[in-house]
Amino acid sequence: MLQTPLWTQKLSVSPFKIKLFKNYTIACPVPYALYEYIFLVTREFFLFVVLKHCVVGLRLFRWQNHTRVGELAAFMNTGIAGKKEISYEDLKALLAKSQNLLLVDVRSQDEVDKGRIPGSTHIPVATVKDAFSLEPEEFKAKYGVTKPPLETSELVFHCQMGRRGAAATAEASSLGYVNACNYSGGYQEWSKKEKK
Repeated sequence: MLQTPLWTQKLSVSPFKIKLFKNYTIACPVPYALYEYIFLVTREFFLFVVLKHCVVGLRLFRWQNHTRVGELAAFMNTGIAGKKEISYEDLKALLAKSQNLLLVDVRSQDEVDKGRIPGSTHIPVATVKDAFSLEPEEFKAKYGVTKPPLETSELVFHCQMGRRGAAATAEASSLGYVNACNYSGGYQEWSKKEKK
């Protein structure tokens, strides 16, 4: 009588879920149990690595300064960080009554050349942080307007449709301009409502 070698086994399912037929004998250089063990260890190691990276990522997010939460809130327009947006009507009222309003256009030079809100100052979104970090004299020399104090409630950013304005507002908030606002309608809404 022929005896089946020890290194062969009858399998119904392999570790990679390849279905084999009933009573099908396959020759394995290593016992099936070892294949299963290797598969489980590999899976556990993979899960450990993924979880470790998730935990490290959360710690890094918490470790960074708290202004990131304000930036995220402003970007997602949730209102967590206070009133960060103003409407077309609010902006019109501010422009009519305020002498100290600083309306900052954060669009590109090409966009500004096609049209702008009267009285706005052009500071591209990529340079907002550097601009508002300048000393008041440098700011006035570079942009021709007075740099607003940190506590001002008359600092409004705008772009074409609102997203870059929100990012600029978040940058200003991180520098201490906690009352800075974003005109969320942007120049697109302004030009439609002003029929330009």
